[in-house]
Amino acid sequence: MYLPQFYITQYLIVCDNSGGGADGSIATFNATELTFHANTGIDDVLDALGPFLLKHSDVLTAGDL
Repeated sequence: MYLPQFYITQYLIVCDNSGGGADGSIATFNATELTFHANTGIDDVLDALGPFLLKHSDVLTAGDL
């Protein structure tokens, strides 16, 4: 059985089996996504991520996070 390995970079915890999952749309379309009950309580996180994503948009997408 394969168990994914995790490693810590300076800012992120990364799984070696990443991909095929979240596409970052919750950060990109947060005005829409935050209206869904399942996303209650994550607005503070998205508020903090917004400036980071804008600053690094030349090398990162919301899906990378």
